Amino acid sequence: MANKNLQHWSSSPFTPDDIHQILTSLLPCQFTIKHINIQWWLDPDRGINLDDSDYISGITLAPLLEFSHLENFELSTLSSFHGIDDTFISKLALSCPNLVHLDLGSRGVVNFPMNTTLASLVMLANHCRLLQNIGLYFDCCTIQSWITKDIQCNNATTHLSVGCSTIQTSDINTMAKFLSRLFPNLTRIDFRRNSNDADSDDESSDENSEQVHRRWDLVFTKVKSYRD
Repeated sequence: MANKNLQHWSSSPFTPDDIHQILTSLLPCQFTIKHINIQWWLDPDRGINLDDSDYISGITLAPLLEFSHLENFELSTLSSFHGIDDTFISKLALSCPNLVHLDLGSRGVVNFPMNTTLASLVMLANHCRLLQNIGLYFDCCTIQSWITKDIQCNNATTHLSVGCSTIQTSDINTMAKFLSRLFPNLTRIDFRRNSNDADSDDESSDENSEQVHRRWDLVFTKVKSYRD
């Protein structure tokens, strides 16, 4: 059977149940599907009206763990991913070792962040040795604990999209050292403001987003200096 590339676009928001049903419907082809791309195209003239309790969880994406030959998974939907944590990412990394491109909502998180940490990046780096592009929101508060830990680098990863992940100025150097060790061939770090803030008229939100963006730019500048 030929390899399959599945793409699903919608002009209306996907619910977690919709996503779960889409993935479940693909299970009969789990050994031949290599690419799954689920996108919600947002009409800029329409407001965002989502139920914050309706979030993406490990249960939502559980069928994904059966696609052992999967190389590309992209899920772009303006929804909360706070139900995804390090445990699920660990299971995903072990279940889908052939991943080349993984994006779990890095294009926008509404209200609730993901419960993933830097441990998720380490798990992906260790078990998905072909992974070139990672899109993931993660909590950076544990960065100082990684200074002395031994980590295995992944030379394949070149592009990291951090979504609206927040980093403090005091952690910029440590983060840069960590990423330069984990992904020595990194050529790009992308930051996107929280989609929920994008609709806000609060100038402080705009200012904070710009500050975080500049911090990630500094992280990447230092990553390049440590690598060189």
